[in-house]
Amino acid sequence: MHLRNTFPIIMKVTDAAGRKDYQNYVLRVCDPLQVAGTQMPDGLINMPYEESIPIEGGIGPYQYSYTGQLPDGLSLNTSTGRVSGTPTSAGQASIQVTVTDNTYPNVQSVTQSLSISMATGLTILTSAGLPNARTDQTMAPVSFEAGGGVPPYTWQKVSGNFPAGITLNPDMGTLSGVPLANGHFDFILEVTDANSSTAQKAFTLSVFEPLSITGDIPDGTRGEHYHLLLDAEGGLPPYYWQVKNGALPDGLILDIFSGSITGTPTTDQSFTFSIEAADSQVPSAFAEKYYSMEIFRGVQMNTSVFELLLDD
Repeated sequence: MHLRNTFPIIMKVTDAAGRKDYQNYVLRVCDPLQVAGTQMPDGLINMPYEESIPIEGGIGPYQYSYTGQLPDGLSLNTSTGRVSGTPTSAGQASIQVTVTDNTYPNVQSVTQSLSISMATGLTILTSAGLPNARTDQTMAPVSFEAGGGVPPYTWQKVSGNFPAGITLNPDMGTLSGVPLANGHFDFILEVTDANSSTAQKAFTLSVFEPLSITGDIPDGTRGEHYHLLLDAEGGLPPYYWQVKNGALPDGLILDIFSGSITGTPTTDQSFTFSIEAADSQVPSAFAEKYYSMEIFRGVQMNTSVFELLLDD
């Protein structure tokens, strides 16, 4: 998912008699869909290969297809865009990849030529897309793997940047530390074997702020329309929402896409529940927050008949 931003909107319509109705919408703004680059990362024959087709923009989920011939032993997952398998012969292959996104109401589709080379010499085997990390949290160390050359290997960054707080062990080929800044970090690593042969590969490391749900849920009044937009910060928008424990007050519903709670409460009592937000990372990050909400009895007019006595 490559969104610029997501804007929840509540529209209200009022008729001539003063009756009101509400409807929730979500406006999503995204970059144009495109396949980034014309070259998939190299692979090594007789060694497992797994790389994602590099795309930018659009709104997921995506669908993938191709024409042409992948290297022997490789296949494309049309739902995830992962090219995987164990190549059995060296050489270069070329395919035409078509990617279709989920933009509403009109999907975007783009076609791009991609080449894939399978080598017999020194090659970096680690997938170009590294696991996501969290700001100010120790990341799971990434151990880069090479094959086809003569060990031992040494590693160095030749261009790009690591997040502040992340370092590379040149002898172990391990990336580790506590990232101090969020964002997407692109860099190229070079491996050198015992015969001074070298190979390079581009990597991307994404660092996100920890996901959290912000704000409170105000109390409501029985019989009066209620609307509230939940909000979260961190992670990768857009977010998806659900009631995790307990239940909302009778008459209220939660929209899983916009995070809006709307409806007309029908029972005046106290409710306790938790809301869970999931972001768009794969796998998703989750956050949960507990709430107590009171639905009060609305002000009611006494319908007794009153007499007004006037003095003569």
